[in-house]
Amino acid sequence: GTMQDITQRKMAEQALMESEERYRTAIEHSNDGVAILQGNLNQYVNRRFVEMFEYDKPEEIIGKPIITIVHPDDLEMVSNINRKRQLGESVPSSYEFKGITKNRKSIYIEVSATSTTFRGDRVYLAYLRDITERKIAEVALRNERNRFQTLSEDAPFGIAMIDNNGNFTYINPKFIDIFGYTLKDVPNGKSWFRKAYPDRQYRKKVVKTWIDDVQNTRPGEKTPRTFDATCRDGSIKTVNFIPVRLLTGEHIITFEDITERIMAHNALIKSHKELESLNRAKTKAVNHISHELKTPLAVIQGNIRILKRKLQAMS
Repeated sequence: GTMQDITQRKMAEQALMESEERYRTAIEHSNDGVAILQGNLNQYVNRRFVEMFEYDKPEEIIGKPIITIVHPDDLEMVSNINRKRQLGESVPSSYEFKGITKNRKSIYIEVSATSTTFRGDRVYLAYLRDITERKIAEVALRNERNRFQTLSEDAPFGIAMIDNNGNFTYINPKFIDIFGYTLKDVPNGKSWFRKAYPDRQYRKKVVKTWIDDVQNTRPGEKTPRTFDATCRDGSIKTVNFIPVRLLTGEHIITFEDITERIMAHNALIKSHKELESLNRAKTKAVNHISHELKTPLAVIQGNIRILKRKLQAMS
């Protein structure tokens, strides 16, 4: 007989078993779905994969085509990617597709895949993450942005959005109509302050007010301010500014041109003062005329009394 020392081999086998057990434990308890694909078929799926697609046990998925979990809307895209991967062609390492569960519910999946070996065969290891909530949030955000854009495009007042770095990210048509500046003219707050407030002292006052408001207001609070702004054509308009800070740190500012209102108000005050002046002049004139009339009337009244006494004496 012969004897061979297989201690190293046994230790290697033990280490391999321990390594496989660690990886199996990690994969089974992963928050992402994990699948091993050979060709078009699922050879292995973890617990999260089964839960994600609302199946009861892995056996319902293992041996089934990968397209079983793909929604008809994205069936062609996923099939083409899988076909190109098998042919060795270049495919994206990660992509998104619309999936479908056992109960026919649509979900959105982000998948990343890489090639590896499994039981001596070339396979693909895929990690799948349920991004349905994120997709729903993105759609809701996109709808809100579209709604905001629709409202702002037709708004009767100017609107500007400013990010955390002081850059103008959006201005609506009414803003351009009021000031004449486009987003190219005023890409940031620094450019805006220089153009709208060319007088250095007045600009310092406006900038200081803006900084104080930014530091002392909470998200959602309004701090209306009224300043005279210089437009692109050199005209000066009195504008009511209403900035609002968002939770994201961005600012939305509305601009209302109140120049005509201020002019009308000033004209009304001027007319009121002129009317008061005329009233005082009228009162003075009436008093003067009354004083002038009192003297001849007193003489006439005196002569009448004398004549009356004479007539009484003759009778």
